[in-house]
Amino acid sequence: MLNEKEFKDLVEFNFIGRLPDNLHLKNTNVMPPKHGNDLANELKNNNFYITGTINEPSGNHHIEAAQCGLPIMYINSGGVKEYCDGFGVEFNINNLKEKIYEAIENYEDHYNKIKTYNKNSDIMCTDFLNFFEELMKKKSFLQESRSLPRKSLFKLIYSKLS
Repeated sequence: MLNEKEFKDLVEFNFIGRLPDNLHLKNTNVMPPKHGNDLANELKNNNFYITGTINEPSGNHHIEAAQCGLPIMYINSGGVKEYCDGFGVEFNINNLKEKIYEAIENYEDHYNKIKTYNKNSDIMCTDFLNFFEELMKKKSFLQESRSLPRKSLFKLIYSKLS
């Protein structure tokens, strides 16, 4: 797709990070890994962030991009949708081209929406802490409501191994 004339003339694709030695992306500006302010400044030179991650529980890359003001194109897989939903364009392997056009057509809306992105380390750490505190409050109930208590499970495994 990046080699098609319509895309060569329409979009500039930038890749920051490491690629396998035998992989050469056509019509792509490949930059070495960056971190901190260098990464943030480079991200801010773009209009959208595309992640193709699959089955990733969360990750930080899409959050960092959103915090740099980039709407996100993402696959509905793993925990990524939880952090990206409403702040960009969901795509899959079969509709990527269509979704790129959609992202371009509605860029102003996506750009304005990403300004309201509220996932940052303070909020997320507080959310995780609250979640774990709630689990600890319910610890006894959760343990008692298990259909197979852990002690019985251990005895079963131990007896099978003996």
